Amino acid sequence: ESVPMTATQNLAQRILPSGGYAYDGFSSVDSNTTAMVLQALVAGGASVTSTEVVSALAYLKSAQHPDGGFDNSYSSDSDVNSTAIIVQGLLAAQSDPFSSRWQMTGTTPISYLLTASQPDGGVYTGTSTYRSFETVQAIPALMGKTAAYLSRAVAQRRALSFIKSQQNPDGGFVGFGIGSTIDAIDAIIAAGGSVTSFVSVSGTTPLQYLANHKSYVRTSAAALGKYVVGVVAAGANPRNFAGMNLVVSMTNYYSGTTGRYGSTVLDEGWTLLGQVAARVPISSAQVTQMMSISVSSGGYGYVANDAMADPDDTGLALLALHAAGVPLSATVVQESLGFLQSTQLPGGGWASFGSDNDANSTGFALQGLLVYGVSPRGLAYTAVFTDGSQSRLITNNPMDALLKLQQSDGGYPNSYSRADATYGAAQGLGPALFPYKKVRAVLMPFVCKSS
Repeated sequence: ESVPMTATQNLAQRILPSGGYAYDGFSSVDSNTTAMVLQALVAGGASVTSTEVVSALAYLKSAQHPDGGFDNSYSSDSDVNSTAIIVQGLLAAQSDPFSSRWQMTGTTPISYLLTASQPDGGVYTGTSTYRSFETVQAIPALMGKTAAYLSRAVAQRRALSFIKSQQNPDGGFVGFGIGSTIDAIDAIIAAGGSVTSFVSVSGTTPLQYLANHKSYVRTSAAALGKYVVGVVAAGANPRNFAGMNLVVSMTNYYSGTTGRYGSTVLDEGWTLLGQVAARVPISSAQVTQMMSISVSSGGYGYVANDAMADPDDTGLALLALHAAGVPLSATVVQESLGFLQSTQLPGGGWASFGSDNDANSTGFALQGLLVYGVSPRGLAYTAVFTDGSQSRLITNNPMDALLKLQQSDGGYPNSYSRADATYGAAQGLGPALFPYKKVRAVLMPFVCKSS
């Protein structure tokens, strides 16, 4: 939620002549309170160049011990808990704990914490009686995380509010076309919303919009498969929708000559996902075909066997592979996950074009990780800046990258379409989407028999 600026100002005014802050607001200054106030001030909108932040950093510097650590202002020895919370304060104020400012005869706050790492896995001073307390305080600091956490659940709620604002009077949603409305439907479900509750100002639902735009299914195999997913996700019967049997329609795109439903990864992926959504048994030949059109070096590109992979198509392909019952251990899955790992940006996310984290690309890649149960906050997908632009202590993962991109109105930035970027991002926030995961359990026996 938005923090009232008056609240931030009120907190800032509690500063003491020494530059630090006291536990009760007015008596003895202490380092721990000062570090927590630093985090709160910056989270509440205070500039890192403000007098209060600069003064607090100066006070903390004066309180640092020769071993690189800090005490709790009530003892003369450094301790893990105090040092860890002060590291969080430094990071919030964009001050690098590794920088020369925080070096004391070759030691830093981080080297002090690492020295306190014990054989039993704990991080504490040898004489401490608060070993678990010190350890749990040390972990966020060593991972470069402050107390200003962003909530996935809150981000989903805010994304739903933004998506609602993008609904047109005809029941569809703002975007590049009919496919954007299907993406919006998927996003609503992924974010925990109900599609039936999204009724436009003219009383039209997304499902009615799809029924009024059924010509979309004739544009490509990908469009038809995606349309089926949208119909099923919105609660309708794909075998009898708007006068169409969409299941039969999908078979019309299949080429006995090529063994494919089209020329792109979108054609194969969305057709497979559409079949799974409609509870149509998947043949082993189709699964093999999906596996065979990857990029030779790993991942998936736009067209079959493309020369270069990208995170968007790789994310979609992983959804399709999982829906078809291809296990995590399969080479094509491991290579696709490896591609995502190798192309992850220092900020934690992905971009198909350019060098900045992109909400849509990161959302698609995240879907691929989530559907295979890969933790988006695990160390395997944790990135760091090595160019000196940020402290190398700060770790970035895909989920946090996506959360940081969300704007004040709940939408996500994009130079082409904020609406479409938000639909993709909302799906990436997880959990793994219906109908892929839910229907897979029903279809799995058929996959096993056919293979």
